[in-house]
This record gives sequence, structure tokens and C-alpha cells, in this order.
Amino acid sequence: MLNLFFQTARKETAKIISYLPKPLLITILPALILAVTISTYNFLQHKKNIMTTEQKIANLFQMKDEVWARHANPWSVLTRFPILPLIIISIWSRTWINWWCLIPIMIAIIWTWINPRIFPKPTSTNNWFSKAVFGERVWLNRQKIEIPQHHQPVINILNLISFVGLPFCIWGLIQLNIWPTLLGITLVLLGKMWFLDRMVWLYEEMKDNNYEYQSWLY
Repeated sequence: MLNLFFQTARKETAKIISYLPKPLLITILPALILAVTISTYNFLQHKKNIMTTEQKIANLFQMKDEVWARHANPWSVLTRFPILPLIIISIWSRTWINWWCLIPIMIAIIWTWINPRIFPKPTSTNNWFSKAVFGERVWLNRQKIEIPQHHQPVINILNLISFVGLPFCIWGLIQLNIWPTLLGITLVLLGKMWFLDRMVWLYEEMKDNNYEYQSWLY
């Protein structure tokens, strides 16, 4: 019975894959493999108490305590969401403005760097946006302070959803096809929003067990 189930599943999967455009398969399969590899790598690094990919990215952006405090401003969180759509629109505009499309792309990249720094510390952090940022800090610090086990697999899945959206964006931009591009943006932003909501949940669970985490809330 079990063998029959797996045989049917393989046939149906092969049928679905056969309907997908080859350019999409070329981009999405390596992305899936890379996403699984990164998730496995982070899990192993966590077990070995070695710096994870997220921590390396945070270090690359020089996310010190002062920067994190400014990033907790709701305006800092809100104004990060347009970055991906701006980059996509800029790349798409290559058909209209040629190499001038690099200017808005550079602006988006620069904004990614200065965004956590440009806004002042919020007058209050008792809001969804600030708690989402605090949850990210708790998530990054999970090697030093353990988080509840039920969060880990869900967060990995949410990151995978966002990651899977990228190949659709890439394929849509290469082909100048609006539908895969919109699908990609939707997956990336949906995964990110859901991830941030999970970060709020994570912070709410952890703040009462750690004085430093609790001190972020005012």
C-alpha cells in the first residue's frame, strides 16, 4: 500500500513538473537545493555553536545594539518592504531606459544599508513592528539562548517560502513576463510577513524569561 502511494506520488509529481516551463525549472530547482542546503547548514552550525548564515549577514550589515534600537522604529520596518518591488521595477525598466536602470537599483541597495540607521529610536516599542525586530534579534541569538523547539521548523519553512519566490522573480524578469514576477514578489513578501509575525510570537514567549529581552520593551 505504501509503495503504491509513493509510486502514485512520483507519477503525479513528474506530471506537474512536465507542465512547468524549462526556464523556470532551470532557476527554481537550484534555488530549492540551495535553500535546503542553507537550512541544513544553519541547523548543523547551530548544533556546533558556530555562526549561522543570518548572523553573518547581520555582521555584514554591522547590526550593533544601537542600529537594532533604531531599526525597531516602525517606519524602518515599513519602508523596507518597497525595496524588492523597487529593484524589480528597476530591472524591468531596462527595456525603457537601458543602463539608466542601474541608478534606482543602486538607490535601493543604498537604502537597504541606511534604512536601519536613519530613523531615531521609537518613543515606544510596544507595537507589532518593534516586536518583530526584537524577535529577529532573539532568533539570531538562539545559539546563546535556546528558543522553544516548535518555532525552528516553522521559521525554516517560512524562509523557504520566501526563497522559492526568488526564482519566479528572476525568470519573470528575464522573460519580461508579469505573472511569474508577481507570483515571485507575492511569495517573497508573504513569506517575509509571516516570518515577522512569527518573530513577534517568538519574542512574546521569550521576553519574560530574559531581562535583556524584556528591557527592549517600553
